[in-house]
Amino acid sequence: MSGSPAPGEPRQQALVDALLALTTTSDTPFDLDSHAALVLRHAACLVPRSALSMEMPDADGDLETVAASSAAAASFAAHAAHASGPSTAAYTSGDAVSVTDLSAAASAWPQQRSPATDAGFHALYAAPMRKGRTIRGVLVFYRSDASPFTATDRTYAQALADTAAIALSTHQTVAHQKILVDQLQRAFDTRLIIEQAKGFLAGHLDTNSDTAFTILRSYARSHRVRIHDLAREIMRTRTWPPKEE
Repeated sequence: MSGSPAPGEPRQQALVDALLALTTTSDTPFDLDSHAALVLRHAACLVPRSALSMEMPDADGDLETVAASSAAAASFAAHAAHASGPSTAAYTSGDAVSVTDLSAAASAWPQQRSPATDAGFHALYAAPMRKGRTIRGVLVFYRSDASPFTATDRTYAQALADTAAIALSTHQTVAHQKILVDQLQRAFDTRLIIEQAKGFLAGHLDTNSDTAFTILRSYARSHRVRIHDLAREIMRTRTWPPKEE
């Protein structure tokens, strides 16, 4: 039996596509802007008829907009009242926040009424980007008409938010591993050149490797050069003592 979604379930396939696109790693450095652009692109299929802003914490822990699908979404997300609104509540609590009518007098978010009207938005759904207990940011979906976010809309919105968070963690883990591998490789290369220089010097001076290392270290200290730079120069010129420049 095929694992593909049945006809009539395009959003299931869109979610699979989003998962693959967002979590696939490559040799190129991770770029947050490209990642956010992918999230926006897949959101259009997963939660149709919606605008979207992607918000992540800055160095002070306050949410800032890293991408928006429209000028209206960017404007609403940048409004001062937005800082104490549903997106911040979703980020701090880890629970999604749904507002069916931003203009309602009885809304729990009265400070959102004016900027929402200016942006032309009627409803909002803020989905925290969760990876385990860690909240990486928030995806905020907006609608300009009175149609509410259905249970299916909310399910796919949260699935995309969690996928985006998992992808961020995956890319950062890969980046960290690459940095670690590079550090280990440099340490190995440094040790290797020092060992080669010790061997050369031991043979050149007819002594043992421990004495050769002591000579190398003493010369490096007295001439204020790094021992691996000294070793590299010795192996390049095959001479001792190194020629003074």
